Amino acid sequence: MLQLSQIFQPHMALQRDKTVHIFGTADPGAAVHAVLVNESSSTADAKAAHDGSFCLELPPARAGTGYVLTVTCGDESVILDDIVVGDVWLAMGQSNMEYFLRYDADWDHVRMDVLRNGPDRSVRMYNTPQIAYEGQGDPSAANGVWFCEGDEPWRSFSAPGYYFTKYLREQGVTVPVAIVGCNWGGTPAQAWMSREYLEKAPLDRLWKNYTDSFSSIPMDELEKASMKAWESERSYDHIMQFAAVLEGLSWKEQLTWMQEHACDPEIPMGPWHHYRPCGVYDTMVRKIAPFSAKGILWYQGESNSGEDAPIYQATMEALVSCLRDTWQDETLPFCFMQIAPFTRWLGCTGEGYAVVRHQQDLASASIPDCHMSNVMDLGEHDDIHPKFKKEVGRRLALLALRHVYGQTGVCEDAPALLEAAESKPTGSNSSTARRFRLTFDNCGSALSADLPVAPVIRVYTQQPDSHSIKWDKGDCSLLTQQYFTELTGYDYSAPIPIGDVEISKDSIFFSVDLDRPDDSICISFAESDWCEVTLRSSDNVPVKPFHTIL
Repeated sequence: MLQLSQIFQPHMALQRDKTVHIFGTADPGAAVHAVLVNESSSTADAKAAHDGSFCLELPPARAGTGYVLTVTCGDESVILDDIVVGDVWLAMGQSNMEYFLRYDADWDHVRMDVLRNGPDRSVRMYNTPQIAYEGQGDPSAANGVWFCEGDEPWRSFSAPGYYFTKYLREQGVTVPVAIVGCNWGGTPAQAWMSREYLEKAPLDRLWKNYTDSFSSIPMDELEKASMKAWESERSYDHIMQFAAVLEGLSWKEQLTWMQEHACDPEIPMGPWHHYRPCGVYDTMVRKIAPFSAKGILWYQGESNSGEDAPIYQATMEALVSCLRDTWQDETLPFCFMQIAPFTRWLGCTGEGYAVVRHQQDLASASIPDCHMSNVMDLGEHDDIHPKFKKEVGRRLALLALRHVYGQTGVCEDAPALLEAAESKPTGSNSSTARRFRLTFDNCGSALSADLPVAPVIRVYTQQPDSHSIKWDKGDCSLLTQQYFTELTGYDYSAPIPIGDVEISKDSIFFSVDLDRPDDSICISFAESDWCEVTLRSSDNVPVKPFHTIL
């Protein structure tokens, strides 16, 4: 029986200028034929494997609209029309990528704009069905169908993914642009990769921690508890009640919500949990791969804070390798967002987020064709979900415009430290006063700031030893303090205040009084779990966190 994978439907989008992969199942050994027609036609043939799977490879197609795809197998045929060919991007990650348009701060404006001007039918969207385990269904009508602006599933689509497409179109990407959403709130990075990438240290501990978590529980009891929890999780009442949380509640309202739902059943970790290692890779990623794509957008990392934060660079390196191998494209561009600061939300805290962000920065430097932006100015104190996703999509689009589309004249990357140096003190008679200059690249025309810069700059001088450190929670959690203390050799529990801050075109000047004028120092910028960074480039991208030693 001929059956294409669910992503192949009318109104779909295909990637231009790359081999077009058409895959599905048929009777074992059956011959399958495909024709893609527009002004000209291309064909491909394949034979279904012993398990019935097949993958046809059509030659690259030119950008355009009005394509029709016909796939035949014996007397059966599937005809798909209204197909566009352009650029297809994959929007992957956890809740900050999944975050629905209808919850976004700009939703009312966006919705009214489309109602007034009509939909851009060159923008196509698809939500991958959220399946935790084989055999589970997805109750959402917004998932598993291709659609355009204004269609009902649009309001439940990834806000960052949608805004990304719109900004590309505004900035001169004239071909059709599509987003394939493949995301699920709360999922750790190891859920998005295959088993073989979790076999070597340090990632092998992620698999061991998973198997150890339920090793003493009988499998039938685990399954029974999982099914009961999933029934509650996907009930209409729970979905409606949790929607209010995603729209945004005050901390007082969150406390009330947690109290009212304290007895809700929880999905136990195990083979039926979507957070498990390799879980959504098997049930979601493999269902859409190797659907040809221009690149991957990634927003994830919150669920890898805590004890797994110090290995997130290795986790990302494995993740990117896995996804590129799965898509059969070793140079597939990867544009991602550094996670935003926050303090508390429901039962979560932002502890260790600075560690994840540092690991993400290391990953962006170590992985080829991997590009990072940040939202250090958009974090919300009592919410893990920044509500202005339009800016998230725009910043991801800036990365793509420069690094993938080759546009010049855009200040796409976050301002990064170029040089740190000591300058002559001014306006101080103190013999211990020292003045420093931090110079940045990627500033555009000039740096600017809405809020004082001093609170996000820390200076550390103490060389720690086992007797000198007095760990105490502050802007940095204990995990963050210990991580950066070990990394830099300076005591992150004892910051020294700075003053006399000045911002020039591409630099920051500040002064600090030290006990000994010849002390070496560690200068840290925004390396705390919660902070607000409004020092930004002329293209509105904040300076990314960093540290340097002088």
